[in-house]
Amino acid sequence: MIQIKNITPKLLNASILCIMAILCLRDIFDLDIGGAAITGVIAVLLIILPYPHLIYLLFFILPLTCGIPGYVMLLSIIILLLKSKHKTALQIIPVLVISLVEIFHASFYDFNADLKGILSYLSFTAVFFFLLFDQNKTIDRRICIKYFCLGAVFTLMIIYADLILKNGFTEIITGNLRSGFAMGIDDVEEMKNHLALNANSIAYYSIVSLGCLLLGRKKLQLSLPLYLLLTCAAIAAGVLSFSRTWLLLIAIISILFIITNKLSNKFITMATIAIIVSFAIMSDSAFFSPITENITNRIENDNIATAGGRVTIFKEYNRFWSSDIKYMLFGTGAVYYKEVARQSASMHNGIQQIYVCYGVCGIILYITVIFIFIRKYRQKGLPLLYYLPIIACFLFDQSIQFLNPYYLMLPFIPAAYALRIENPEI
Repeated sequence: MIQIKNITPKLLNASILCIMAILCLRDIFDLDIGGAAITGVIAVLLIILPYPHLIYLLFFILPLTCGIPGYVMLLSIIILLLKSKHKTALQIIPVLVISLVEIFHASFYDFNADLKGILSYLSFTAVFFFLLFDQNKTIDRRICIKYFCLGAVFTLMIIYADLILKNGFTEIITGNLRSGFAMGIDDVEEMKNHLALNANSIAYYSIVSLGCLLLGRKKLQLSLPLYLLLTCAAIAAGVLSFSRTWLLLIAIISILFIITNKLSNKFITMATIAIIVSFAIMSDSAFFSPITENITNRIENDNIATAGGRVTIFKEYNRFWSSDIKYMLFGTGAVYYKEVARQSASMHNGIQQIYVCYGVCGIILYITVIFIFIRKYRQKGLPLLYYLPIIACFLFDQSIQFLNPYYLMLPFIPAAYALRIENPEI
């Protein structure tokens, strides 16, 4: 047993390094590595790892799903079902309900629905519920959160490294790459087989990672250098996304962090002075001044009153949803909601996406899931600190999507796991 314990963490770390190397070669050095090859490598690694390390590796992979084949999630749920010995109804029933509703909707569309897309969405949904309600006692939830943070920050670093190599750092700090399907990408085809996120999704990954990292390096079992690297990289990614929602939430999360940790007045004063000095230096620096200028312009932009057009989009989808009782009750389905609603813009509110896609029935389903999770898994007496990840995740999600793009539902899993940590004092 001692040998196994010594070998398996090395195998897990080697698996992560292998995936990182492949994606670096593909995205940074432009090697032609097909999606099938990446899927095959990940599948083999998931199969050979023992169950706890399979879960840890999967948490590292979750943020990478913005740039690896969706079939990885399909293979992941198959492997999880085969290797898990603790399956519950909570992992199965919600997926079955959503699958039946999605397939039912697809059967009556007046256009051809791609079954591969529906299968991909259902695979993400299945992984979401399986991990959310996993009851395996050998899983350390803190380690799951740690590996998600590693995967999320790695994803952000690869995206920005690729942007810098192709466009230069000046284009990033001036905010010229914010628009498009993803940062620096104007053609949706360019996003395929490539790690890519739009500015809002980058900010989302950043704020959720920071919320998790605020749990502390000791709780997440991170070395000080790695912890500082992850924290600084996540902050830099959020700042360079120039997301106003990120700026608002980083302020809220920081205030809640100060409250929950009861930091001394001396520490708060020193931190405030450091922030003010940093902004002063950035404002006067020829290198950093474009960043502060762009942030200022974003805050003062005329479209802030409509939240960048989100208010208009919100009203349009509500108008459509309330136009027919069948949509109000059962929604449109998640994969093709834009086509059904005859809208060109995506929804930018997670709650709205649930009731537009699945109607009142969908809202009831997800409220029930949340209630059961809180009642069954949330550890009582947790300090406010452990709620920061889910607060950051939920609030930011109300400015983007939840169900589609599919990978945006996944950060809720590590955020929810913070509420399942059994020994918060350790």
